[in-house]
Amino acid sequence: ADVRKYLETLPLDEEPDVFGLHANADITCKENEAKIFMNTVVSVQPRMSGAGGGKSADEIVAEMADAFLERMPAAMDKAKGSDLTFAKGSDG
Repeated sequence: ADVRKYLETLPLDEEPDVFGLHANADITCKENEAKIFMNTVVSVQPRMSGAGGGKSADEIVAEMADAFLERMPAAMDKAKGSDLTFAKGSDG
């Protein structure tokens, strides 16, 4: 229990100096994360062709989002669960 309380006091993001790095290392890390994110976004966009008549990029992304939502399970309703379903255990 004491360990858990201590861990909750720690920051979610470590400063670069914790690892002996310069503050610019954090900037570089964030830039790299942004590049990876943008590359992922670009990779799911459709390739444009000269023929036309196909779906727009927005339509394809909207269809993908709808498909993801359909596959997601419904949110759990506490009112429909038993008392034990959402009970907190002794370890938290």
